[in-house]
Amino acid sequence: LGAYFRFVGLSWDDNHHLHPDERFLTIVGSQLSPVTDPLDYLRTSVSTLNPYNFGQSFYVYGNMPMTITRYAAEWANKLCGLFGPADPAGTGICATTYTAYDGIHLVGRFLSGLVDLLSIVITFLIGRRLYNWQAGLVAALLLALAVMPIQQSHFFTMDNWAAAFTTLGIYAAVRAATIGD
Repeated sequence: LGAYFRFVGLSWDDNHHLHPDERFLTIVGSQLSPVTDPLDYLRTSVSTLNPYNFGQSFYVYGNMPMTITRYAAEWANKLCGLFGPADPAGTGICATTYTAYDGIHLVGRFLSGLVDLLSIVITFLIGRRLYNWQAGLVAALLLALAVMPIQQSHFFTMDNWAAAFTTLGIYAAVRAATIGD
């Protein structure tokens, strides 16, 4: 149920890029490219995954979600290349270049929904750990149906990433506090 609400209509805006944060992240994501040497990622002055090397000095969202998004977009393009060209009408899933400005936001939205699903699973685990599996299931259901996370899953922003890692931190604290229970 949570996955349905998070993944239905990911291309809702017909490439108009209406959300200002999403538009900025789309610009940055389309400028980046994978590093040729893994050590180049750590050399920030030469990394092709560093937004600052492309004049994006206002980028404050953290590199990990953007790096994962960029590599997922590269992977999606390679998969589309393996399975043949897009259909002649240009309406299939492979009609989009996922590393380009009008494609990377779709990958970002998908990943935003995916990490939000992770939050739902972790919420279930917290409820189960603190009470029982039924309480965990109710908590997970409430989060799966909550409007704000569903809305955030339809944008290529970092909000759901932050929420997922925060939920994971809370789960770690709950586990630490209940050792031996």
